[in-house]
Amino acid sequence: IRRTELSRKDLPVFLQKVLHDRHLKDFKNSTHQPFYECTEEYEMLIFRVMDQRFGISNPKTRSTVFLIINNTIVTIHDEDDQTLYKLHKKWLAETYKRPTDLPELLHDLLDTIGNAYLALREPLNNQIQDWQRRLFDPNDPFSDWQVLLQAKSGLRWLKVNLELQREVLQDWREETSLVFNASHVIHFNDLDGHLGRIERLA
Repeated sequence: IRRTELSRKDLPVFLQKVLHDRHLKDFKNSTHQPFYECTEEYEMLIFRVMDQRFGISNPKTRSTVFLIINNTIVTIHDEDDQTLYKLHKKWLAETYKRPTDLPELLHDLLDTIGNAYLALREPLNNQIQDWQRRLFDPNDPFSDWQVLLQAKSGLRWLKVNLELQREVLQDWREETSLVFNASHVIHFNDLDGHLGRIERLA
């Protein structure tokens, strides 16, 4: 569901009847921090995804909402956010193994978000190293210390963002009503480890 002008009537009927008003406000807030809440009717998980409108030297994120209800996952995101559309295209490919249950589906969605963070980390690190080399080279005219400081600030921001995502994911796993089999546990442990490795390298 696209976030633009979102109202209760835009939601599936089964969700309109049970949705808490405070959560509708959360849906509309693209700046919402990572968060989860489990109610009697549904579970809500908010993750921050990379905002493709910004470059690697000034990374930004925006929120995507995952609602788990009635054996369904409803996603709410900005209209121009392409993060999960890429995964949707993979699902349409005959060679791609599609998820067969909700834990697998949610893992695929969250893993796609994690991969977007990973895609940012390496070029941002490379850019910082290049700027540092040029700034300390007396024969190089490049002298923009501000852009280097901004990029380093971006790496610190990435680390904090990933810490929050991991904490929210762990809290949700402890309270979710979804039933995890051994394979699900392994996949979500791998996801946490994946995010942790990116965090440590940031």
